[in-house]
Amino acid sequence: DEFEPWYSKAEQLFRVRGALGEDPTEPFHSVPYAFKPVPDEAPIARARAELKGLGLHPASLPLGVDIETWLKEGRTGWDAFPNTGQGKMDAQTAPLAAALTDPNIKLETGAYVEYLETAPDGKSISAIHYRQNGELKKLSPKLVILSAGAVNSAVILLRSPSPGNGKGGDKGLANRSDQVGRNFMNHNSSAMLAIDPRRRNDAV
Repeated sequence: DEFEPWYSKAEQLFRVRGALGEDPTEPFHSVPYAFKPVPDEAPIARARAELKGLGLHPASLPLGVDIETWLKEGRTGWDAFPNTGQGKMDAQTAPLAAALTDPNIKLETGAYVEYLETAPDGKSISAIHYRQNGELKKLSPKLVILSAGAVNSAVILLRSPSPGNGKGGDKGLANRSDQVGRNFMNHNSSAMLAIDPRRRNDAV
């Protein structure tokens, strides 16, 4: 319940399309999806009706997509790849694009973070040391959020000196347990495929 409002805000930001009430296992939503689910193509609509007839509960998959923009690019499949036509809502097309409308926000590109520097008390980050166009630069913001993905976030922490050590300390930053970067988890993605030789799927 504490996190739910933020999940709902994220779904609004990413323009998630979906329908509440179809999935009996779905968690509580304080607000409905802002956009209706992606419409069923004919073969999917037929499969949905047959599953319902068996007493099952087929549910529309919530998708962060601007379907009108997507379909302008042609009839392409829904898959795990970037969409250069800005139809797929991802970190760039949704939150970053919204953030860059603020005149106080600037995006630095081509930057490689070398390491993070801690304040003397070791309780906060005082500076970011990064390389851009071959030049080593330093940035000292009031707040630092490390969000470089599972691999590179760990790499940056391990490259950063722990408080009291010189650059390249023995365990890196925020690594008292010596577990940073050691416990990666696989993101399993499963799919079920059914083939019926009596029918032709002409959806794509």
